Amino acid sequence: MPLYPVYALLFADTGLSGTQIASLFIVWSLVSIVAEVPSGALADRIPRRHLLVVSALVRAAGFALWVTLPGYPGFAVGFALWGTASALSSGTLEALLYDELRAFDAADRYPQLRARVGVAALLAELSATLAAVPLLAVGGYPLVGAVSVATCLVQVGVAASLPPGLPAGDHEGYLPVLRAGLHEAAHRRPVRRLVVLAAALAGLHAIDEFVPLLARGAGAPDFAVPLLVATLPLAAAAGSWVAGWMPRGAGTMLVGTALLVAIAVLADPLAGSAALAIWYGSVQLARVMVDVRLQQSITGDARATVTSVAGVGAELATIVLFAGYGLALDVTSITVLLLAGVTVPSLVLAPALAAWRYGCGLVDRTSRPQRPAG
Repeated sequence: MPLYPVYALLFADTGLSGTQIASLFIVWSLVSIVAEVPSGALADRIPRRHLLVVSALVRAAGFALWVTLPGYPGFAVGFALWGTASALSSGTLEALLYDELRAFDAADRYPQLRARVGVAALLAELSATLAAVPLLAVGGYPLVGAVSVATCLVQVGVAASLPPGLPAGDHEGYLPVLRAGLHEAAHRRPVRRLVVLAAALAGLHAIDEFVPLLARGAGAPDFAVPLLVATLPLAAAAGSWVAGWMPRGAGTMLVGTALLVAIAVLADPLAGSAALAIWYGSVQLARVMVDVRLQQSITGDARATVTSVAGVGAELATIVLFAGYGLALDVTSITVLLLAGVTVPSLVLAPALAAWRYGCGLVDRTSRPQRPAG
């Protein structure tokens, strides 16, 4: 969606401070936390395709609100809608993909398919980011918003064309599914550790919401901000693609790229903002590898529910980072922000990545009856 690289600028141009913008992101995360696990359990009870369709419609409504009622209240409601939409889709697509493949005894193809899906999504995001430059020049924020809403409506059609994604569990009712998913996430040690690590890695990506403001603060002109933001999905697409065949080394890459950001930002804030994309790609690589291992480690039928627990953890980590980034923008330098928000947490998480063999070849070969054709 073309709004993605410029909506932080829209907020700033409306008169919001860094702390106010961060508070909007926190509203987004809080709504996601509240809706995440309940919507995950719902995805384990009804056709997952339906939730993806509703998610796209709700997100479209939020973006429309931003450009028709600009201001803190409109932005807050729009983020609440976006948080709801994110909760509806979080874990739903992954569960749909994995269970559909497993139904045809093809679960070993999930790592490659997951990587390719990630690459396709990120390249689409890159295209939208680049499109924001001429759209903003021709029609300003209203045109960017209109195209973003139209993109969500296209997503509705794409989601409606997917397989239904029927859950395969034997649970009767919503609450048994919810309990089963929460029990597996909390009491199976391998799953629990992967859920925590997946949440922490997802939280690191929270900095992407502040990249437009970081770039502007580092001296980049407004017309160049979308181009700088565009390097993030490009690097993340590369990370997703590599994760499809790379057996290990995510921790080493995370440390190396974090140190690169530290060196660059100490030399020049704008260089540090540009180097951020390389680190961002390494985080995406680690996220895909951990997600693959998590899906392979889930043995129960409440797959979307377990994945949503990781989503809740991600939102909690994101809230902490949103608050920290927002305050840092108002009281400290970009150099300190990047050192504290990129280098330090990467050095903390890297040993956990190195301690696990997140090989994409580690496949859950749990037998599953073949789904009848038709």
